[in-house]
Amino acid sequence: MDYQLADNASLKTIAFRINDNYKMVDFYKNIVGLTLKSEENGLSIFGSSKEKTQVLILEEAETFTHSNVHFSVHIYSEEEWLAIVQRFSEHGYPIEKSMEDEKQKSIFITDPEMNEIEFYFLKEAADASEEQQEILAFQEEEETGNVVQVSLNTVDAQLSKTFYEEVLGLKDIGEKMLSLGSQNVVFQLLENEPLEGRADLGWNFFVVDLDGKEEIEKLMYHLEQKKQDFFIDNKRSILTVFDINGIEWWFTKSKV
Repeated sequence: MDYQLADNASLKTIAFRINDNYKMVDFYKNIVGLTLKSEENGLSIFGSSKEKTQVLILEEAETFTHSNVHFSVHIYSEEEWLAIVQRFSEHGYPIEKSMEDEKQKSIFITDPEMNEIEFYFLKEAADASEEQQEILAFQEEEETGNVVQVSLNTVDAQLSKTFYEEVLGLKDIGEKMLSLGSQNVVFQLLENEPLEGRADLGWNFFVVDLDGKEEIEKLMYHLEQKKQDFFIDNKRSILTVFDINGIEWWFTKSKV
């Protein structure tokens, strides 16, 4: 059987490049409502109110143009979703589109640098399976929401899909679509031309949490078989690899 990341692999952090740190920090801190954990070396690190969380990292890069990014955030409760909507209203920040059906409510926002974000919550959690209800209950205790879909700008979508599936171990779920872990984080592959002759497609890196040293080592042995370059620390708690689009993937050992 081909290598695949374990079901309990989880997307912990997304990171992308920005041009105006002041505007973007103000947006994600004061309107979206994330907690600014630290600012260092051109990086603005955001988490939830919980200690030691890092859900979003912005890297200021003023000297070049980069592609915009797109992602969706699942908010676990209607109260928190309404609080986000209220903050946009209070700050006079435009909601580009809103949608509602029998299953969910969504709003679509573009941040100050035209990155697109969807915030949604599910209305029919009671109809979820017993396993899904357990996952939702645990998530609500841990966080207010999580990123569930990421659109990846690629130079070649088909080559990228092959790499993500055969090298990184993501699961093929359809044309130009892959998923990660039991949270079913979906990566949708888009095709973009590199800007200004360089393969900078917006995303900087992702952090994926794996369940312990054994899972890190399984990935290491798989990458060695694939003759894929990577870095791993001496404690075998962090493994990093660049994909064919110049995005760095950090695989870290979850802390028990």
